[in-house]
Amino acid sequence: MVTQLVIDQYVQLKEELGRICPECIEEAEQLANEAQRAGDLAPDAYWDLIWGKPIWANNRVENAQRKIDDLRPLMTEAWRHMGASDGPFEIRLTGRGHWTSVAAHNVIGRRAREIDLAPHRLFAIVGAGKAFGERRNQYGVANPFQDIFELDMTELEEKMRIIKGQFGRGWGYTTVLHFLTDLGMACKPDLHLCRTIAHLGFGDNLEDRITFRNAIRINLWVMCLARGAEGALSPYTLRYTDKILMEISRQGLIDL
Repeated sequence: MVTQLVIDQYVQLKEELGRICPECIEEAEQLANEAQRAGDLAPDAYWDLIWGKPIWANNRVENAQRKIDDLRPLMTEAWRHMGASDGPFEIRLTGRGHWTSVAAHNVIGRRAREIDLAPHRLFAIVGAGKAFGERRNQYGVANPFQDIFELDMTELEEKMRIIKGQFGRGWGYTTVLHFLTDLGMACKPDLHLCRTIAHLGFGDNLEDRITFRNAIRINLWVMCLARGAEGALSPYTLRYTDKILMEISRQGLIDL
């Protein structure tokens, strides 16, 4: 429960963060502004928010960022070619071995074979690219995620169900949350955010490996905090609060 005492404690920590790391506040405001504009992005900007997310999953930050930087030239507008059967990005499951193993995938497409990336991550990207193209056809170029934006901020579970179902295998709930975070519709329950909300009184039910149900509970709790501390719940205030919570722990303002 987000009480006034919790809100007051959060505001005090945020003010302290502003004193020791003013650039953290500036970055939170920048990310919040980007989230606020997410419903009016240029058509292909949504794809830029999508394709790298499977690379972040269960990966070291520096490794993921390096791989994304390397692949960015190959991924520009690549979604346009990911829906075609036997197209340049064709990749199929073989049914052999574990889902993340090389043996589980048959990389067929010419351009797909040129990409230096674990096949299960490429499979997830191609699935999302195909779904993105279908969404553009269904909802239009201006906002391919119109249906997601029309749902209430608190209807997170439904948003996750839709995106996960359409993007397909390789899009677990944490990866979906990562994408929705960029749209200002969710927060990704990473280590630092979880440490801060535990300090604020979320409860002692946080696990090293966050479950789906805990991820939903964490998001709804942070939404309540954003509404209480910032006066309203919106993509701006949620993304802002998410970043502040993360930096409070990352900058060492709480006892671990």
